[in-house]
Amino acid sequence: MGGISVEFVDIGLQVETRKTAILQNVTGSFKTNEICALMGPSGAGKTTLLHILAGRDVGGIVTGSVVYHDTNECGFVTQEDVIEPRLTCHEALTFYSQLRLAAGTTAEEIEKVVQNCMDDLGLNHVANVGVGGDALQGVAKTLSGGEKRRVSIGCSLVTNPSICFLDEPTSGLDAGMALEVMDALVVIARQDRTIVCSIHQPRWDIFKNFDKNYFLAHGILASCGTRKELFDFYLSEFPSLPKDMKEDNLADLYLDYLSHLSYTQAVDMGARFQQFAAANKLSGRRKRSTLSKKPAEFRQRVPLYMRCYLVFRAKALAHTVRRGDLRFVFMGGSVWLLVNGLAFSGGSTEDDSLYGAVLVLLLFLFFKGIPTMANCVVQRKQYLHDYSMGLYGAFEFWFAVSALDLLESFCGICLCYFSWCYISGLRTGPEHMIYGAATALGLGQAAVGMSQLNMFVFPNVTFVNAVYGGLVSFLMAYSGVYCDVNDLPSWLAWIPDINPYYYATSALMQNQFSGTDYGHTAAMESYFNYSKSECLLATWLVYFIFYTCFYLSLEYQMWLKDYSKMWKAFMKKFQKSAGVDVPDAAEKESLIEKTSTLGDASNTFKSAETKATTGHSTTVVQGPPITWYHIQYSITVQNKDGPAADGGKQEANELSSFAFQQKQKVILADCSGAVPSSTLCALMGPSGAGKTSLLHILGGKEMVGQVTGTLPDIDYEDTGFVWQEDILEPACTVRETLRFYADLKLPARTRAQFRTEVVQSVLEELGLAICSDNIVGGTSVLSTVKTLSGGQRRRVSIGCALVTNPSAVMLDEPTSGLDAGMSLEVMESMRNLVNSGRTMIASIHQPRIDIFKMFDQVIFLAKGHIAYAGPPTLDGMSPLFGHLFEGRDMSRLNSADLMLDHLSVVQTDAAEKLSEAYKEYNKKINKDEVVVYEKPPGYGVQDAHRRPSFYFRLKVLLGREWSVKVMSNHTYTRVAVLALWGIIFAMPYLRLSYDLKESEAFDTIRALYVLSLFQATLTSHAGAVHEHWVHQSRAEMKMKLYEAAEAYLSFFLWDSLIIVIPGSMVMTFEMWLMSSFQPAADKMFFGISVCCLEHLAYTTIAMFLIISIPNSKAVETVKALMYASLGCYTGFLIKIGDIPWVVRWLCYINPAKYAFAGLMINEFSGESVECDDEDGSSDGCAQGDDYVREYDADEDTTRLGDFLAVLALALTAFLLNLHTIMRTAKSSH
Repeated sequence: MGGISVEFVDIGLQVETRKTAILQNVTGSFKTNEICALMGPSGAGKTTLLHILAGRDVGGIVTGSVVYHDTNECGFVTQEDVIEPRLTCHEALTFYSQLRLAAGTTAEEIEKVVQNCMDDLGLNHVANVGVGGDALQGVAKTLSGGEKRRVSIGCSLVTNPSICFLDEPTSGLDAGMALEVMDALVVIARQDRTIVCSIHQPRWDIFKNFDKNYFLAHGILASCGTRKELFDFYLSEFPSLPKDMKEDNLADLYLDYLSHLSYTQAVDMGARFQQFAAANKLSGRRKRSTLSKKPAEFRQRVPLYMRCYLVFRAKALAHTVRRGDLRFVFMGGSVWLLVNGLAFSGGSTEDDSLYGAVLVLLLFLFFKGIPTMANCVVQRKQYLHDYSMGLYGAFEFWFAVSALDLLESFCGICLCYFSWCYISGLRTGPEHMIYGAATALGLGQAAVGMSQLNMFVFPNVTFVNAVYGGLVSFLMAYSGVYCDVNDLPSWLAWIPDINPYYYATSALMQNQFSGTDYGHTAAMESYFNYSKSECLLATWLVYFIFYTCFYLSLEYQMWLKDYSKMWKAFMKKFQKSAGVDVPDAAEKESLIEKTSTLGDASNTFKSAETKATTGHSTTVVQGPPITWYHIQYSITVQNKDGPAADGGKQEANELSSFAFQQKQKVILADCSGAVPSSTLCALMGPSGAGKTSLLHILGGKEMVGQVTGTLPDIDYEDTGFVWQEDILEPACTVRETLRFYADLKLPARTRAQFRTEVVQSVLEELGLAICSDNIVGGTSVLSTVKTLSGGQRRRVSIGCALVTNPSAVMLDEPTSGLDAGMSLEVMESMRNLVNSGRTMIASIHQPRIDIFKMFDQVIFLAKGHIAYAGPPTLDGMSPLFGHLFEGRDMSRLNSADLMLDHLSVVQTDAAEKLSEAYKEYNKKINKDEVVVYEKPPGYGVQDAHRRPSFYFRLKVLLGREWSVKVMSNHTYTRVAVLALWGIIFAMPYLRLSYDLKESEAFDTIRALYVLSLFQATLTSHAGAVHEHWVHQSRAEMKMKLYEAAEAYLSFFLWDSLIIVIPGSMVMTFEMWLMSSFQPAADKMFFGISVCCLEHLAYTTIAMFLIISIPNSKAVETVKALMYASLGCYTGFLIKIGDIPWVVRWLCYINPAKYAFAGLMINEFSGESVECDDEDGSSDGCAQGDDYVREYDADEDTTRLGDFLAVLALALTAFLLNLHTIMRTAKSSH
């Protein structure tokens, strides 16, 4: 080994939210040519220490010192692969090289660096393949998990750093991929580099490559050293252990032991280790009070202008070219022109019609920022990753995003504006076209900048949606269109002066009506406070202000992250005050310690209920054997002749050109097998082997493709299934979650007391009783707290399948994403369940030795073929795979790892040969020899009482939705925001009087229009909540917990009664009083009723878009176009009689039209209007009925008729939603 590369002394970290330090007095060193590991249970401080050593910001107060010896630069690889998914492997490495290599590096030198990096990491065969990822849509082929991980490592190695830190490099990878990645790191470490990585569950042949290991617990360095030194210390800790123990499972022994330590015990262990190290004179553990040497300076970076260009080019290539954002802009603009242009295509040149055309154009520009919000979440994540890596700064990202937005807006808005002018009859002279297009572009960019600023500042997605929708509506209300800005009170007069919408509206109005008679009317007076040029400059000035604030939000993202933590801490306190049991950090640590060991509760449910009353027995009996024969599963896929079709030799710019052909892809091929009764069986194999598909087929799940063969003859109603993803409602407690499943899965006539006993028994059986009243929490956008550990959440998911006391349970990746201790907890739970008589089958990726030994049977798959099925012993596997074990010390090695390594490189032809060899060897799998499983008389749930009724399921769902709505902070956020905006929108109309006057009539009409229009635009606050519910309900319907009808009914009912209707009612009531509408009780009641109904209708329509459109950006784009089109078809901006019949029907499906008409009738019908004459009489001026006819020209409706029309549209939207979710649920099954 070389000399010391990095030395750290007394590293500590303290944050305000924890009573104990995250790290405390951690000391050590790393040498050149070493590969070192940081290990410990979840929450031990591994990632935090890694970040501190790499010089990254972690928040809190950091103590101690870090010294780099002869280190040119540090590389850092985050746990998550945050790489632009639309770039190819070669492009991604080139992009990072261009930004990170020294200034003046030539293109040839960069290409050589990239090529060497791909050679070292084995990536040449995928050089021109798209990286891929969750956000990716439409790329022909994406990289495997191991390849993607190696690309992330390569992005840090392009600068040839002397030390590289990696956070969980094998996380989420199967055994073969993990070994590939670690082998690559070993090669890199031996090239005069130092590799330091945190890792959860290293197998022996990975663990043996580490030159030094650091084990942490509760932020304390519990022990460190070579394997030999650690093994000696472990034996000194436990003198009773046999002296002939091997080092093969040393990492597992340490992780198991550390996962059960309390904070005090960890401190004591750290002290004992220091004494052991001093007594044995272990190297590298001296402590010094001061270290004077500082890290070496980084090399000179690429110039700023070049970094800006490189980031812009990468963003443009990924988003504009490959994702097709520019095509998306043109498509959206074309749809808007088609829908709204026809309304003005009659060629009318009346000033009122032209006035409406300008306002419709403004509506389109007002809402242009909404589609941008769908990209901002991903963009923020990408920026934080690249910024923390030192790849580029805030200015470069800001420049790239701003320039790209400006380019897309220039193309889209100019096209829309020029086309709109010709369609609607607006002025088309060169001067007017240039002024108008420049103003429209400035306003559109201001809207986009405001959207991006919101998404990068606020941590809560629901809050962002509510704020942005309300802010746009607020600026619209003060733009001069819906109120006379000259009549605003003095304390509100400043709002138009900072409002880009007011300046843009004034510029466009002057551009159209300057020099005309209509331009001198009273209605246009407020638009001429400033000249056209001043308004244009002011619009662009506000745009620059928004983007400057956006830049500042990027520059101070670390401060905003602290603000986000403060927000979450506030919500914790709020939820505690609401009665939700949310433990703080110290309480959570204590809770996890107490529940880390499974309880000793009995393994059987109580049998208080009799079969005579419920048809259900809770006595555990012998589980069934599970047998299947000749299962074949294939799906139809698109055979894309893309850049990966020839091994990656095509040019990268051909990624967007594919030739589509359908073909059948075989997932499972002639699979037969048998799992004996009361057996714990593992399904294993590399990624893509068919484990999950086989498990789903055996579990009776409906598959997308074609399945043939003989399925298991078991009762699927008596079979539990645990999905890989924890589909748990984050706002419910553990007990409430299990009770919800018990209510829906137990027979209908089961008494409530018995359901309670079942839930309690499951809690005790899985060791969850001590945290039963804590909310589940999670990592979704709607979850602000996380109170359960990963192992506890996984056991809750298992418990949801156990409430019916099934005789067979199937689990998909039960240990995925868990550390060694949590994985062992979950597997011990499963072993106990099998010991109680159940049959269990689980797919699993990378089991450690003691987990692998827990299985009674293992089935290895390769390329859809069964390569081996039998006991997980050397004696069982040696006849077929003995060559893998020959000459190896199997006392140190895990046979599962060797099998997975071998199968991960097997091709389809070799897999078929392995399957044939297995079939020849194992003649016992024969249908004639199968033992038929017969149930004991009366066992299980009787068919007549198998499932609760529709009404009972609806009752249970209503109960859960009530708990979610009451306990979720998003409920209060949505209602509070609506109430706030109601006050703000009513402020411009405070001067209006209760008596109808001619001078105030138009302002009253505008106030009614604002009231009806904003009931639609403010529905954006519910987007994130609706998306979460759709995801949750689809997953639970896939489990067959309930049907779509009761799910949607329960959500719709409480969402309407608790949020939508109360929020709209408060907002309407505030506007009604402050705007001095008719105070009569019947008129106020009608106005509030019709507005609430309209808001409910548009909320339902917005939810329909989320249900029916899978792409979030498409949803936001459609919503923006819908909001921008509402004004055309209400009768306010253009008379309904002037709209061509081709699109006039859109008026009759527009709830805002009927709401506006009903409010007009309610306010003006039969009312007299005071004229502006000196005598104030009603003679000689328009009366209330005249105003009603003017804005509802071709209609002869009543107030009740408009109300019923809105009701009918709301009901139609509700039924359409119900039909859509039922259809999608059926198709997903």
